[in-house]
Amino acid sequence: MRAVVFAPGSQVLAAACLGSSDIFLFDLTDKSAAPLKVTGHTGGVHALAFSPDGKLLASASNDKNFRLWDVRGTELTQREPKNTERTSSDSPRQTPR
Repeated sequence: MRAVVFAPGSQVLAAACLGSSDIFLFDLTDKSAAPLKVTGHTGGVHALAFSPDGKLLASASNDKNFRLWDVRGTELTQREPKNTERTSSDSPRQTPR
């Protein structure tokens, strides 16, 4: 594992494996549920952090990009940081693992 972080006040765990550009979200309240595999980076993810309210997940990658993900509800959607130029035209994708 390269990065592991719990969402504040919840049983959601975000993890990134060494050398992988994918992020995995685990709902620890449902042990039978498959993790949500989130893709969008093109280089290995090396850092993850949740906002204090647990609504946003920030990821940083060797592709020289950071991304903000809205983790509310049942879908994970990318949010553009304010006052920042986007350096990649890749759109985020979600696939069940």
